[in-house]
Parts: sequence; structure tokens; C-alpha cells
Amino acid sequence: MADDRKARLKALKEAAAAKEAEKPVLKFRNYSVKDEKIKHEKLDQVKVAEEEVPEVDLDHVIGEDTEEVIANVAPKKPNWDLRREIAGKLAKLERRTQRAIAELALEEEKKRMAASSKAS
Repeated sequence: MADDRKARLKALKEAAAAKEAEKPVLKFRNYSVKDEKIKHEKLDQVKVAEEEVPEVDLDHVIGEDTEEVIANVAPKKPNWDLRREIAGKLAKLERRTQRAIAELALEEEKKRMAASSKAS
């Protein structure tokens, strides 16, 4: 049992030593190496393939009514969901505002009538 354990430990040590011997390979593509010892490991620049741009016939796509196309293509404003959520509250507030304006107008009219009746 002890001999078996020693053999396993020895195998583990050898595996660890083998891993230490394998150092990572450095590959320099975008870094210009200044050390002469590792200059041979520099890679060539990667060539990027050019993509073809498809030809689009705008007159055919847009057609007669350009405003309709723009309305369909243009994204919604970022606050459209907020406007939808508060639309009911704004309608209620608008009604209250109109009622308050009407009440103020009635009060002004009553004041003018009272002032005109006192003056007569």
C-alpha cells in the first residue's frame, strides 16, 4: 500500500515537472517585439477580406410616398412606453385643468358683475 502511494506521488511529480517544462508559446501579432530572443515568434498581420456592398435601387424601394417609408423605418422614440402608461393620468389632469380654468373665469365674471352692480 505504501509502495503504491509512493508510485502515485512519483507519477504526479513527474507530470508536474513535465508541465513546468512546457512553457506557453508567445505569439505576437500586434506588438512589435524589441527583444531579439523572441523576435522570431512574431506573426504576420492578418489580412481582412473585403465584403461586397449590395447595390440597392432606392427608387424601387422608396417608391412614390417617401414619408410613409420613413414612418415605417424610423424607430419609435425611447419614451413611447412611458407616454402610453401616463396617457390616462394626463387626460384626467387635462380635464381638471379645464374645470379649474372655467371656475376661475366664473369667479372673475362674478367679481365684475358685483363691481358693476355696486357702481350703478
